[in-house]
Amino acid sequence: MTPSATSAPHPLGSRKRHYWLVQRMAAAAAVDLNAAFEAGDLGSDSWAQTIETCRGCDWVEGCEKWLAQEDEGRAAPATCHNRVTFEALKRGQDAKARDGAAVHGRAKRPVQDQGEQA
Repeated sequence: MTPSATSAPHPLGSRKRHYWLVQRMAAAAAVDLNAAFEAGDLGSDSWAQTIETCRGCDWVEGCEKWLAQEDEGRAAPATCHNRVTFEALKRGQDAKARDGAAVHGRAKRPVQDQGEQA
């Protein structure tokens, strides 16, 4: 039997460091994690898994360089293990914002004065 060609598992990084990397990546991707949590779109278990997923990533230095570009509103890079999560949260938040704008847009229509009927 030949040895596996795969490498050994990457040791997990510090929780604190990866907590902040997740926060920064979400902000760069224009995802509001607090709003997602409050809306029930990101539960406690999912939040913890997001950090654990980040901890297992071996692209930390590249991630930090990417985040240093400070260009918000862009998708997380393909190398981000949480990219799919951030994209799903962003789509949900964008849809809620559109729905909210549509509701508020209807509510803000000017009311015609009784004497102004067309």
